[in-house]
Amino acid sequence: MTSGYHLLFISGSNDVVSLVGGATTVTDSGSNNTYFVPAAGKGSVTFSTNILNTNDTLDLKTALAATNWNRTASSLSNYLKVVDSAKGATLSISSTSGGAAVAIATINGATTATLTSVLAHSIV
Repeated sequence: MTSGYHLLFISGSNDVVSLVGGATTVTDSGSNNTYFVPAAGKGSVTFSTNILNTNDTLDLKTALAATNWNRTASSLSNYLKVVDSAKGATLSISSTSGGAAVAIATINGATTATLTSVLAHSIV
């Protein structure tokens, strides 16, 4: 499924999930799961719970491969942004350094998330 709306329910642990496109809502009651996040414009994912509290991992390699990021840690914040709110955190990505950002993931319940805390649960 590469387009449309999807609901995904995960209750296990140590699962690997490729979110390939469309708008996906993930309800994760397990832990230690890995989610491959699609590139900007190819889909977005909304996690119904704070997956950062259950040791889940966001694999951002595909999303970052669609940018011109030079793979240096010091420039990563020019491409990835985290905005938190009373509802949760939104992770956005820019295809160019400092360019317009597109939301790729929302983590409900992650009300104090920062780029540093999200990266602690990510593969880049």
